[in-house]
Amino acid sequence: MTGAALSSAGAGAPRDSTLHEVMLQPSVPPTGDAIRVTVVMASFPGLSERASCRMQVTSANQGAARLSTRVLLKTVNDKGDTINSWLVPTGDLKPGEESLRTYSCKAPESLVLVRGNPFAWPQTCSVDGIDTLPCPVALRMQTNLPFADGK
Repeated sequence: MTGAALSSAGAGAPRDSTLHEVMLQPSVPPTGDAIRVTVVMASFPGLSERASCRMQVTSANQGAARLSTRVLLKTVNDKGDTINSWLVPTGDLKPGEESLRTYSCKAPESLVLVRGNPFAWPQTCSVDGIDTLPCPVALRMQTNLPFADGK
């Protein structure tokens, strides 16, 4: 990630490139493993709204076991209305591995992690190839957007 790619935001307003982090614990005793999900919004002024906004999602396995899950993310506008949503797969990650996905978006005010989806963290994940319900893996969220945990 480069500072230049992160330095601007939607609607012509600059977006802070600082990554804010929150560690989210599972609802069951954790295994000590963690997946880091980094969501960075970048925009490109002068293009249409949908063409100018990109969300880059990087998932990294920070544990000792092979891990995979999905995270349900949405963005909201200043009125709290959902304007984007994605069910983002991390991929099957070996310890130390990363995956990268890029999504188009409309310029949001904040990012929300949705916890209630039965197909996403913290409801389910795979640890060393075994589906685990609920997921015992912690989630480390990083983003350059204001973040809300949608418990």
